[in-house]
Amino acid sequence: MENKQVELEIVYKIEWNWLKPSIKKQVTKKKNAAKKIKNFMNTKAYKGEILIVDDDPVNLDLLFQMLKAQNYVVRVANSGRMALAAINSSQPDLILLDINMPNMNGYDLCQRIKTDSKIQEIPVIFISANNDAIDKVKAFSVGGIDYITKPFQIEEVLARIESQLKITKLSHELEIQMLRYQLDPHFLFNALNSIRTLISVDSNTAEEMVMQLADYLRYILINRNKSEVSIYEEIEAAENYLAIEKIRFKGKLIVRTDIDSKAERLLIPSSILQPLLENAIKYGMKSNPKPLEIVISVKLENDKLYLKVSNTGQWVTPTENDFSSNRLGVGLENIKQRLRQKYPGRHQFTISSDEEKVTIVIEMPIIS
Repeated sequence: MENKQVELEIVYKIEWNWLKPSIKKQVTKKKNAAKKIKNFMNTKAYKGEILIVDDDPVNLDLLFQMLKAQNYVVRVANSGRMALAAINSSQPDLILLDINMPNMNGYDLCQRIKTDSKIQEIPVIFISANNDAIDKVKAFSVGGIDYITKPFQIEEVLARIESQLKITKLSHELEIQMLRYQLDPHFLFNALNSIRTLISVDSNTAEEMVMQLADYLRYILINRNKSEVSIYEEIEAAENYLAIEKIRFKGKLIVRTDIDSKAERLLIPSSILQPLLENAIKYGMKSNPKPLEIVISVKLENDKLYLKVSNTGQWVTPTENDFSSNRLGVGLENIKQRLRQKYPGRHQFTISSDEEKVTIVIEMPIIS
């Protein structure tokens, strides 16, 4: 057998040497492509986290092994109570839910999930031996997004899961994009008015302001389709924005930054700083008679990323009749919504204030 293998290798080498260079190139290209595909198929890329809820251990094991083989992170629960505990501990991307379970059946569990604002966005696919139309109608009425009948085909289950995860991802991306579009820089009009005024009295400062504004708008344009940017990029854009505001407010604005160098290449949601800075300038100028001081801080602690913006002055609650105040309130609320979409159950957004300072802190998981 060993001699035969050697003979085959020799024949292969002879035939390879006889091939024309152009054919050799094509063969090599196909071999490399096949190798890449094989490596890709063997790579255990993260596809999502799925929670299986079923009181039948056979079904649990079958679904667990099937999904694990497809590179999903899989957790299991054999009761509604255990499922709720698992969901509140760490939210899955999708739930596969049986109907016929003791104490709390699948319908009741789904209703509990859909009435809790913290977890109601998790898609639920029912998987049950009940094949009557009334069961399917009830499953959809309590918030299910799909229904698979037992005994199931593995290919069908995988196809439905992948379809729903794709729909959910696209929906989240669309919502985040819409929220980002609401954060367009309203300060543009003020900046242009300031430039117009400066042109006749201080052309050098006007030119500097134009350059800062161009850099900032270029950042917005380049990253308009990105959901994430590096902290370095976001801080650089924030500094351009604040440089414009410093010119506008003529010495009444002081900016300090304290950025952990280890965090500069980590990723955060794009354009997340500007609403915080708008808020700090708007209300800080109102409530602080001295020059306004803003401090931007980025720290890494206990495997968490902390983004902090503080300003001198006091917290001012937006009023119903103040359009700009309402806009800033919407800006902060949009940040909260974007964080909920990006890091469900894995972030904190806190506002604290005293007589001298207002501080907003965002705690996020580390993404590199």
